[in-house]
Amino acid sequence: MDLISQKIADYQRDPITINKTFNKRLDSLRNNPETASDLKKEMQRFLPTDLFCSTSNQTIFREYIVNLMHNLSLELNQII
Repeated sequence: MDLISQKIADYQRDPITINKTFNKRLDSLRNNPETASDLKKEMQRFLPTDLFCSTSNQTIFREYIVNLMHNLSLELNQII
């Protein structure tokens, strides 16, 4: 939770606005294949090929990221 509080302070934005934006992105990642594809492309740019292939390129990885983001959203809701 400390990381989330720090990020809110860093961005100097209203936590409610951040929460709304975050939840829109989470919803898009869950329901929009194009968003998932865009995330995958970004990950591929920054990860070594072998690491990308063994993690980010796997279908279950998207599920993991969505679950992680959902948990972060719950933490954010506790802060605001």
